[in-house]
Amino acid sequence: MPRLLVEDSLRRNFVFELDRNEVIVGRAADSGLVLEDKRASRRHAAVTPESGRCVIRDLNSGNGLYVNGERISQKVLASGDVIQIGHSRLVFDDEPGSSEVRFSEHDIGPGGAVLVRRIEDAASPDRFSAPAQTGRPAAEKELELLRKKGRILTLMYELGKTVKGAVTVDQVYREMGALLQEVCAAERVLVLEIDDSNSGLKIAHQATRGSVNRNHAVSRTITQKVLTERVTLLSTNALLDPMLAHGQSIVMQQIHSVICAPLLIRDEVKGLIYLDQERVGAFSTEDLDVVNAVAAQAAIALENVHALKRLAREAEARAAYSRFLPAHVVEDLLENPEKLRLGGTNQIATVLFADIRGFTKMSARMDPEAVVQILNDYFGEMTEIIFDHGGTLDKYIGDGLMALFGAPYPGPDDAINAVRAAAAMQQRMDSLREEFRNGTTNASGIGIGIGIGINTGVVTAGYVGSMRRFDYTAIGDTVNMASRLESNAPSGEIYIASTTFSELRGQFPCADLQIMVKGRDEPLDCLRVLWK
Repeated sequence: MPRLLVEDSLRRNFVFELDRNEVIVGRAADSGLVLEDKRASRRHAAVTPESGRCVIRDLNSGNGLYVNGERISQKVLASGDVIQIGHSRLVFDDEPGSSEVRFSEHDIGPGGAVLVRRIEDAASPDRFSAPAQTGRPAAEKELELLRKKGRILTLMYELGKTVKGAVTVDQVYREMGALLQEVCAAERVLVLEIDDSNSGLKIAHQATRGSVNRNHAVSRTITQKVLTERVTLLSTNALLDPMLAHGQSIVMQQIHSVICAPLLIRDEVKGLIYLDQERVGAFSTEDLDVVNAVAAQAAIALENVHALKRLAREAEARAAYSRFLPAHVVEDLLENPEKLRLGGTNQIATVLFADIRGFTKMSARMDPEAVVQILNDYFGEMTEIIFDHGGTLDKYIGDGLMALFGAPYPGPDDAINAVRAAAAMQQRMDSLREEFRNGTTNASGIGIGIGIGINTGVVTAGYVGSMRRFDYTAIGDTVNMASRLESNAPSGEIYIASTTFSELRGQFPCADLQIMVKGRDEPLDCLRVLWK
């Protein structure tokens, strides 16, 4: 599908897909493509699909419509056309949807005119001084070499200024391809990325000049040599390929020079820059130095882009996980993301349920805003206590909550930590109750408290849901029994199962208790923690 690569006046970049309908481009809020640009008219231009092509026309704009630097009233767009609207820059892209790399059957043979450089030497043109020429004074050769170095440094500087603020990989590729097309007179510039799915190459970006065939073959020999030997390569003459020399017409029309250089990120080859020209000797060693310099600069920009994306993902993940996992678990998941996958495991854990008693009566006498405020204050305090004791917040359930101790990571004191957290929650609830009564929430005279139930046993814990949205949780009889203990616990009480008590090692005074729970005909033996 054709698209516009947009950079508005605020230097923000985004992609706008063009479908079969006409698109109005302008500053008006009801435009199909809205530009944040004061120099753009409200309805500046229209892009209309016609017979498989896209036509852009000026809608009597105040500052005019420019394509490739020329003011136009209407034009059939070709891929790579640069559209200027006010201070905004739009690049029309109509590249084929397939990113498959087509390799030539007749690659350049080992006898071709090929120059190969190691990566360590690629960006050091002074190691390859200009070839000696009879009768030329040394000063002239030295001046030529200095000019060559100066040109490369200038190009690196200009590219660095352009891509230092790049926030997308496409933006880096686009600027890099445009520069190489202009400076090296390349008819086609390809950026090939390593496709992790099939360990081959895929086309990440393609820029062509004029009517060059976009599906022109790529030399497998050259790309494999650059990838496996980590070198940069210049082929100046395909005439020396013995498989092509027999066909003179093929030689006249299909010969092309090639430059291929690796894209290294953190000393690892992540892709290739591939330039070609349908002319013998079209590229020089100076062009090779330019490509190497651009590749080095682009690699830095790409690393920055990847780092920004990685940091953004980590920040988003940290914010999401921190809502229900303690800090040390969040950091472990970020360092080992392979642990974050759908599925569960059976493990020993301690489950805690807590629920506010008298909440229904209280909420009936209060404004909804005040009810929500009390819940937020309560959940905020209780969640911090759970995290402080190494627990995992499983979920909020109305005015109650569920927490896990020992999941996802078990420890020797999970049951102890759960009971300590429960005691701390009851103590904090005593002070919260006074705050609610003395505050402005209309809760005066209402004595609310929490009942807590705790059980230890085997649970099935893991990430449950779909790949679009999933939560960490635990299920099983242990969870159900903890919930039943909580439902029987009066306000201010902590009921624990005998399995939990056996893990406490005498650290908490408890009193024996028998309660009736749903699903059992006989009373259940449990214990009441004397937390006060």
